[in-house]
Amino acid sequence: MLPTPISRLVAALASIFGITVFVLILIPKPEHLSFEMELAKALLQLGVVSVVGVVISVLVFEYQRARNNTDKQRDLDRRALEYREDLLKSTLARAMASYSQVKKARRLFRAKGLQIHEDLEVNLVVPEV
Repeated sequence: MLPTPISRLVAALASIFGITVFVLILIPKPEHLSFEMELAKALLQLGVVSVVGVVISVLVFEYQRARNNTDKQRDLDRRALEYREDLLKSTLARAMASYSQVKKARRLFRAKGLQIHEDLEVNLVVPEV
């Protein structure tokens, strides 16, 4: 598996923190207001900044990942709704077209084929020859 940018960042900042702790352990107890004391303070600050950087970068990465997942889910929901709407529209269009065809056929059938037989008192539909 390829390392992600966030894992590279975490590894880099963790290694910086480890190096600073290691260097602080190696330095003998410095005197107050000496160069070694200032170096130890700077290394300690670098370690703290690296830890805070790791925490913030992980939190930001998780927030972005959650946001992307939310956006993807919203897009899938929108597509499903559009598909359902299109399906309903096409079903309605087909039903209306079928209704119009049946209505037209019934009108033509009545206009061309209806004959009234008075002796039977019945209306019969007779096909044309």
